[in-house]
Amino acid sequence: MSRYGNLVKTEGHSKYFLTNTLAEHDDTMDHPFMKQIYDCSLSQEHLSRYLAGQYWMFAALEAAVGPRKAEPLLAPVYDAALERAASLDADLRYHCGRNWQKSEALRPEAAGSAQLREMLAQLAADAAADDGGERLMVHHFLQYNAVLSGGQYLKRMLNQKLELPASNKEGVSFFCFPGVPTATRVRTYLEVLDTLPLDSEPEQRPRVLAHMKLVYALALGMLDEIVPRGEFHGLAGAAEWTEAEKGVEGSGWVGEMGLAELNGNHGRGHSKRILMAIRGRILDVSKNHDAYGPKGNYSMFAGHDVTRCLTTMSLGAADLDDLEFLPVEEPQKAALAKWEARLSAQYQVMGYVAGDERRSASIAPTVDVDLAAEMIKSSAAGSGSGAAAVGGGAGGEHAAGATYPLGFTEEMAAAMGMENPHKKKNGSDVAASAAANPAEAKECPWPFMCV
Repeated sequence: MSRYGNLVKTEGHSKYFLTNTLAEHDDTMDHPFMKQIYDCSLSQEHLSRYLAGQYWMFAALEAAVGPRKAEPLLAPVYDAALERAASLDADLRYHCGRNWQKSEALRPEAAGSAQLREMLAQLAADAAADDGGERLMVHHFLQYNAVLSGGQYLKRMLNQKLELPASNKEGVSFFCFPGVPTATRVRTYLEVLDTLPLDSEPEQRPRVLAHMKLVYALALGMLDEIVPRGEFHGLAGAAEWTEAEKGVEGSGWVGEMGLAELNGNHGRGHSKRILMAIRGRILDVSKNHDAYGPKGNYSMFAGHDVTRCLTTMSLGAADLDDLEFLPVEEPQKAALAKWEARLSAQYQVMGYVAGDERRSASIAPTVDVDLAAEMIKSSAAGSGSGAAAVGGGAGGEHAAGATYPLGFTEEMAAAMGMENPHKKKNGSDVAASAAANPAEAKECPWPFMCV
């Protein structure tokens, strides 16, 4: 078996699930609703609908988990400090008034809330399942970690939109966890997840993964109801960095740098510059000091080669600076290629790690490399929306008359022992697959991360 194949089996459930839901994660973080937050163009109506949908979902989740919090797969991850319904209610009172629940447009029964109702129905079904809390654990893992990690960036952008200080908590308390260091809490959660008994039978992890993809699909559907997605505008794959995308000597170019010297460029103390390497290429990420600096959610990456961390979705210090690691299986090659494409759209190559020859190795999956390269060049040049549309919808062929949420297939349903859980009367898909232009992607904390 390949090195990565062993890695997935020996290094825990968290890497297995995060690596295998990377596409769903990217679809969520690249959703046009999220883009409205990133560029501070979000309307009050859209914000209110988003917060209301999150309130009804978290209220249902917390009502379902509470009575079952002692069950085997819920007890280790349950933490009352993570609960969000009360904070969301406070935010909605701030934005919409104390009687916000009387607004028909913000209730699950609203005409434009069919996907929210599907999420609530799924939660009700999962709450009734006699499975030791397996399905509810999936909701718990995805929803709370999304707020702990990516939600911290969303809070900063919303405060900017509201013209309030970054430290403001009024109206954005959904993203605030008083006394909880969010980045550390995500790592702790992943460590606990790795200890859960999710491999008692060969089918269990694939079954849990299938349910994660279903929950992701429902969450995407909820965002679609606020801001519908259009054609697919994401990057199908990645190309190599070219000479044109390298930094200019005299403008921060470092040339070859030893690993020990790279480790010293971490943004702490007298080190104001923050460098990071991926597959031997050194990037200057200093412009995102809030993310990579000492108090940032990516601070552990500062001054290190992060190839293995990004490829395997790892937060482990032991996975930093592994200059021998290269993925060999297609899915992992695709994951690394995608990270490289995104990073190349944001940062220039400023040098190379001495002795690291991996940059000459080909890791590109089967994609239209020429088209991907054009998109990367367009992104690096700062074109906001000039990238060409590539790719198509997610998921495979469905059986006749069967329709599942985006990314959810017959095979996943079979793995879960379910029969067509979200069939539509008209046989149409829940939504078309979509993702945003990588050039417009913003920083949001790991592991639910866009670069």
